[in-house]
Amino acid sequence: MKQKQIEEVFFKRLLDIKHLHDKVKSAIILAENFDPKREYSVDVVNELRNALAHIFDAIVYDEKIIEDQMKSVESHIVRAGYDAYEILASNICIKISNTMNKYSSISISSLFPEYYSIIKKAITKIQVDIGDLRAKRKDIDLTFDTYLKNIEILINYQDQVNEMIPELEKYQSEETRKSIINWVVGGIIAIIIAIVSFVAGKYF
Repeated sequence: MKQKQIEEVFFKRLLDIKHLHDKVKSAIILAENFDPKREYSVDVVNELRNALAHIFDAIVYDEKIIEDQMKSVESHIVRAGYDAYEILASNICIKISNTMNKYSSISISSLFPEYYSIIKKAITKIQVDIGDLRAKRKDIDLTFDTYLKNIEILINYQDQVNEMIPELEKYQSEETRKSIINWVVGGIIAIIIAIVSFVAGKYF
């Protein structure tokens, strides 16, 4: 096979893989956006680094070697995708949990009861499902559809949580104010009772 034909085979296989890389890239960017530390995953970086190594190894004048190397490229990109989607799901779950942990169970039950009745249960189920997906990676198609479905659900829950923050903040502030007033009033009453008891004991 002539050099030009080899180059055509090489670039055609790269284009075949590009759509897969684009999906994985989107997952990586989202995962970083939901990570408060904005850190890169070592596992994802290693998979992409290995994929790049195979691309350079494919730059030879042999169609079979190109095909073998490109299969390896695809495999590493897919594994990077699995890792990225799992990290993304985990980051969203942690973000939702950390946000809701700022508020008392009374505040949540009063204003946002569906968090306990629907969202929290659904998040737990998604975490279990993703654990199952990890064990069945070889059986998953390259579209990452199952991951994407769960990610969309989690992002929707994140949006619902964000929308409730102003009301939760207001409610909790009011509850805190009431608690302080009750504490002060209780303290004053206790002092008055103590004084009355002291006076009554001394003069009566």
